[in-house]
Amino acid sequence: MKSWGGLEDLEVYRQAREFRKESIKFFRIARGSLEELVDDLNICLDESYIDEEKHAYLTSQALHVRRLIDGYIKYLMKNSIGE
Repeated sequence: MKSWGGLEDLEVYRQAREFRKESIKFFRIARGSLEELVDDLNICLDESYIDEEKHAYLTSQALHVRRLIDGYIKYLMKNSIGE
């Protein structure tokens, strides 16, 4: 019979908290890298390496990815509050 509230349960709980903290950190770094990519796209447009249509498409895709990242960070933070 398994005993609830034992040391094993505490360790699983601790690992879950650490995973969420590390995931939030990882996705915040990823969001920063995405912003750098958007800056690079702006430079590419300024230097005429890409046209405005391609720039608009790639920038909109980056915005979509940012929303996904922001939503996932919010989800992780919401589920880690009050532990």
